[in-house]
Amino acid sequence: FNSVVSAYKVGNNYGFVVKTYGYGNEAMTSYFIIDNSGKIVKMSVAEIILHSDYFDAYTLDEPSYLAGFAGLDNGNYTSEVSLISGATVSSNAIDMAAKAAFEAFAVIGG
Repeated sequence: FNSVVSAYKVGNNYGFVVKTYGYGNEAMTSYFIIDNSGKIVKMSVAEIILHSDYFDAYTLDEPSYLAGFAGLDNGNYTSEVSLISGATVSSNAIDMAAKAAFEAFAVIGG
């Protein structure tokens, strides 16, 4: 979980700031709030679609996409959750970020 740049205890939850890199070493910063049981309460991203994906044909309803992470834990999260049709670079970066947040939670909270 070396891509976790910050971890916070916020009330009964844990906050994680994760910086992952996609194709061409493009940085993507993701934010995860995970509750005491290890479930994602909220996930957000500074920029969901990385620059290298801008010229691809992708479809994304951002609010629904982000809400789809809520309630997931390390046991039921799969890479398919992070999939954005037509935006592979961004999908991979978000997948790596979610996995890193779960790993960090396992060390400090779980």
